[in-house]
Amino acid sequence: MNLYSLEVFLISGPVTTEYTKKNRTVSRTIQIRGDQTLQDLHSAIFLAFDREEEHMYEFQFGGDGPNDPKARRYGFPAEPTRLKRDASKTKLDALKLSTDETFGYWFDFGDDWWHQVNVISVDKKTPRGKYPRVIDRVGQSPPQYAEGLDEDDGSMIWTLRVELLDGLYAGEEECVQVIEIDSSDTLEDLHLAIQDAVGFDNDHLYEFYVARTERSRDRKRFDEGNGGISTTTLEDIYPLEKGKKLYYLFDYGDSWRFKITKTRTKAHPPLEGIEYPRVIERTGSNPDQYPDWEE
Repeated sequence: MNLYSLEVFLISGPVTTEYTKKNRTVSRTIQIRGDQTLQDLHSAIFLAFDREEEHMYEFQFGGDGPNDPKARRYGFPAEPTRLKRDASKTKLDALKLSTDETFGYWFDFGDDWWHQVNVISVDKKTPRGKYPRVIDRVGQSPPQYAEGLDEDDGSMIWTLRVELLDGLYAGEEECVQVIEIDSSDTLEDLHLAIQDAVGFDNDHLYEFYVARTERSRDRKRFDEGNGGISTTTLEDIYPLEKGKKLYYLFDYGDSWRFKITKTRTKAHPPLEGIEYPRVIERTGSNPDQYPDWEE
């Protein structure tokens, strides 16, 4: 069983300018045994940076940068997919890490705390003691929710999960887009964000509706005919009635149907320099709106 010494650098996150000036480098060095898991490492990092509220997280190996589609991804055990392995079942020794190797750690898909993890050493012998443990700290831990960010200006960023349910050319592979969007944006803004996320041509009529299921006849519709698309904001839609969900139907011929869920990710003020709406996570591949059947 190996003992790994890992230096975890904070790369980016919602911190104030004042904090950045006082803390040019923020890192924690953690020792962890090879029989412990990536979830154990996540917990150690969480405590090392003095965080208070848990959120989704992900480790990325083998990519050239954050969210590289070629990277191997290990995440929250409640949501493993074919593209994301279960961090709670992945032991450090199974990763075959070597000295000077680096990988990424992403915490809170809404606030985007990004870290770079450097493998300082891999020792064959593990002294007795409690692991994981922090053996070095550089810089102060940033507050998880910075007071210098104004949350009372009425503009908050929500995180929506957009799942493709069916469509004429929909395949069996799961297709999910996680989108950050301003709560004051309209359904028309959300429509355009979804079109861009799935790579469609925005060339057909569409509607949103609130119902118990995607096939319910009892539904409240928002479409271009009743004028609700351009005037109804997300704040007008949420919170939904108990048992109701928001759906998006595009192209009444090919019937591309999506379910939209407001996630539990904490709403936050817009981050400086970030354009919204934006896709922060994808699962699966986008379907072809018009497949080319020619050989």
